Amino acid sequence: MFSSISKYSPKKLLASSLSLFLAQFFNVDPDRVKSNLIKDTKVVLNDVEIKERRLGNNGDSYLRVGGSIKQIEFSWVWDSTALIKDVRLTVRGVSVNVRVIQEAKQDDAMVLIDSDSLENTSLQARQQTVGGGGVAGLQKGAKHNTETPPSDWKAKYMQQIIDHLTLAVTDITVAVHLHGDSKDGDVPQVVHLQANDMELRTLPSKISKDATANSLMQTISLASIEVWVEQDDSSRKFPILEPFGYEANVTRVSGRRFLDGVLSGLFVKGKPIAGDSRASSTIRLHAGIRQIAGLNRLQQVLLLVGHEDANGSPHPAEKKSQGSDNSSCITSTKSIFYLPFHSLEVVLENTTNLRLTGCSVRYSTDRSELSLDCSGGVWLDGEPISKDGRWVLDLVSCELLLDSLPCQEEREGELFYSTHSDVSQPIAQTFQLNLSLDMFQKVYCGILAIMPQCSEAKVIAEQTMDQYGQPTSLSSLWSMKANGPVAIRFTGNNNTWVEIVADSPQLGQAPSVSKGAIVFECKSTEVNSNAGFVIHIPHISSDHDGNLRVAHRIAASVDSMDIFNVLQDIASDIKNIIGGEPSSTGSIPVGISLAGFDVSFKDSQLRTINASHISGFGTEWSIGLLQVNDVGGVGLDASSLQVTLGTPKRIFVQKITRIAYNRVDYLSAPIMDGITFVLEEGDVLSVSCKDIYMKLPDQASVPQCVDNNSQEQVLSFPMSLHFTVELLRAESIATGSFIVNGVDFWARPAADSLMVDLNIKSTRARVKDKLELSCGKIDSSVEVLTAACRDTNSSGLGQLSLLSASMTVHDIVNFSTFAGQLSKPLDVVDIAYGGEAITIKCNKVLVCTTSAFNTQSDGAVANLPIAIYFEANRLIAMEDFGPGKPGLCFDGLQVHFTPSGTIMGIDAKCNNIQGRGAVNQEFAVKEVELNLRKNLLDGKDELLGLDEMQLSISEVTTLSIPEKLKLARPIYKLAVQLKNNAIDVECDLIHISYIQERKQATTSESHAGVESNIIP
Repeated sequence: MFSSISKYSPKKLLASSLSLFLAQFFNVDPDRVKSNLIKDTKVVLNDVEIKERRLGNNGDSYLRVGGSIKQIEFSWVWDSTALIKDVRLTVRGVSVNVRVIQEAKQDDAMVLIDSDSLENTSLQARQQTVGGGGVAGLQKGAKHNTETPPSDWKAKYMQQIIDHLTLAVTDITVAVHLHGDSKDGDVPQVVHLQANDMELRTLPSKISKDATANSLMQTISLASIEVWVEQDDSSRKFPILEPFGYEANVTRVSGRRFLDGVLSGLFVKGKPIAGDSRASSTIRLHAGIRQIAGLNRLQQVLLLVGHEDANGSPHPAEKKSQGSDNSSCITSTKSIFYLPFHSLEVVLENTTNLRLTGCSVRYSTDRSELSLDCSGGVWLDGEPISKDGRWVLDLVSCELLLDSLPCQEEREGELFYSTHSDVSQPIAQTFQLNLSLDMFQKVYCGILAIMPQCSEAKVIAEQTMDQYGQPTSLSSLWSMKANGPVAIRFTGNNNTWVEIVADSPQLGQAPSVSKGAIVFECKSTEVNSNAGFVIHIPHISSDHDGNLRVAHRIAASVDSMDIFNVLQDIASDIKNIIGGEPSSTGSIPVGISLAGFDVSFKDSQLRTINASHISGFGTEWSIGLLQVNDVGGVGLDASSLQVTLGTPKRIFVQKITRIAYNRVDYLSAPIMDGITFVLEEGDVLSVSCKDIYMKLPDQASVPQCVDNNSQEQVLSFPMSLHFTVELLRAESIATGSFIVNGVDFWARPAADSLMVDLNIKSTRARVKDKLELSCGKIDSSVEVLTAACRDTNSSGLGQLSLLSASMTVHDIVNFSTFAGQLSKPLDVVDIAYGGEAITIKCNKVLVCTTSAFNTQSDGAVANLPIAIYFEANRLIAMEDFGPGKPGLCFDGLQVHFTPSGTIMGIDAKCNNIQGRGAVNQEFAVKEVELNLRKNLLDGKDELLGLDEMQLSISEVTTLSIPEKLKLARPIYKLAVQLKNNAIDVECDLIHISYIQERKQATTSESHAGVESNIIP
């Protein structure tokens, strides 16, 4: 028996175990190590090569792990009782290389070990090191070795070594070489991890009665660890994790020391390292394009190792915990990590720094918890986003918890297992989140830059879930809930902010078979702004399919219409940032049902917007009733609205019973056949309907809303308008009526102007006692300047200044005024405006005049607002058409009416004029020019009511008064001038034949150059 004990002397036992352990992982001679240990109290190995191993089995790819250690030193001190103390294992210069091998080939110099056999081999080595597995192994080995003494002195001896062990690693470098054949220069090829001055120190243990329940106390410290990626040529370094130092206390409360590893039976409580000599205690991560691309490649490489649960086998921690009867709160099936740190910073691609302070990480190795807790506030580039709230990011349940309470005390032991949402005290304050437009732009641009890489990471995560049947945080659906009110304030330009306050909102996945169904619940929501509006939304709830329902009406109070301009400016600012990236379909993935909403304006109780019975899903929405009362001067009563938010966006209104402007109703009959609004591609709003019956108000009944304090504004037309109607009929008792068929109206905005095109199939109009018109097709085009004027009567809409216009009227079959009417239809009339005057051109006009044409007004005549140019190839005016009937005929007529103040100027030209009187008087002249000026306000004391007149006739070919006189020869160059109440007549030669009754005609001749001055 004693011979068997002698071979287990302390030196030989330690030498044998350590030599076998080192030979398992390093290329060393076990006999040499054993010999050195027996002779001395330490062993030093220099330039030790790590045995290469093969990890993973994924077709033709696997991982080759190898490296070297500059020095390994294992030392201890013998005390006077032949026991070991101050055991120290020091490792210097660790370098590990991991490479992806595309073709698996047998290599004699490489030990091929897959991931499963590696775990088993390592476990066997650890069992051999401590003498067959410590106490349990010794008890098991006693059944097979009867020579072993009954006492477990060997286990106690090895336990003594473990209790005094200090592990120190001065520097570690791990390089993972990714796919080396990649041609993408933007994807890093090497991931580096570097750590310095890592120390694991074991404190003296307190032995209890139960040897398996001995508590093991350890401290672990790490001066610095950092991770970065780079190209193979090391041309540039892209940091992932900046240098970071940390310390932790490790307590084993269950399980076997070291044999069970770090996955079970440990409680690890960390603390940041303080002091300038250590690395920063802030975890600073870089989330740039190259960093995420490198991590994606690393994730693909790690997938080659495989997954221990791929074949349905239990997790290693679960294997070791089977049959355990440990009643401790931290069982042998898991370990608990509580790691607080000062702050966590994420640096985006555009250098935007997102910092979370007062953070802690909680992790349980049995996958029951992995969370990030932040209670010190969130900062963006030094500006606070949230300072008083608490964030909890649960990566196991995929949940984000917002809590306005102060952070709870550090949870240890049983407290660790309490849920994050377990709140026993009342809510102290509202969880406040502040976000400015500048912050939004920084975060959005920073995230947008890495979206392709994040999408690739999600695809890899989904492939992992499909391959191993394990859900991941990237592929799972996240939820959010808050304990109390959450206020989100968004500040735009000019310090205009909008704040949303939601009371205890909860967002999560619906218990429905529908994939992606979302449930949302909120006690109440308030939306307010310093721009002047408040919106109250009552309780919001979801059904089992995720459909949202608001049972009570939404109430909104708005200061004035200007709020819509403010909201439009904020929306425009956001749109300028996000551009065309967001989807424009407007589809909402959940159903929404609203009882209705009421909008009131504080400046007037009469201005309201009311809607009832609102529901929708996806892109289809319906509104049962819509009432608008004097909003922007507009009033509307409509029912049965169908809204489509897809492409194109569409609104169909089945029935409209009231259309009003400035509190004046304009519909004489309801629109029953519906009206359709379509927002087409290219920002074109198309409006179409069948019939519209309107009533035109009297001018006296229209309220004159003139604001003398209003400032000049510029109208803005955000999109083109296309309006079509089959029949438009309008009537007024005071002025008349018109009926228009086939209206096609276009309004296209330009930079500072508006282009309007109007096409009409036919028109009938009547102005009471003044005008009647019936015509066919009308084509018109108008350009107006969208400038405003203070004198507008349209409630701030501004005045449209006419720049140019053109109109072509076809087939005028009826045109009658108090002065006459057309006797035959006009084929084409062209009307144009060039900025200074209106020009009217037509071919042949036949007008039947009336006796009213010769009546004179006994009062002042109003001046024209603009110059009018009238041109006609032929104009015939007769009271009664027929051969020999009296009338006038103008060929090549041009008449210009030019107003100037109170003076009306008329300039006329005509190639030929022919006239016939009631008793066959006749005249014919050629090349006539007429210029006259008339004072429209006071002209009674002037000759013929004219200020001045000039008449020139190139040739008077015919002048005949039956039985009185007849022109014998043409008169040339006849000039008549009226000035200063005197008429001057000048011509070359006049030959007149006098005809007396029953007598022969006599002829008189006036010589050339005769001047006549007639003074009345």
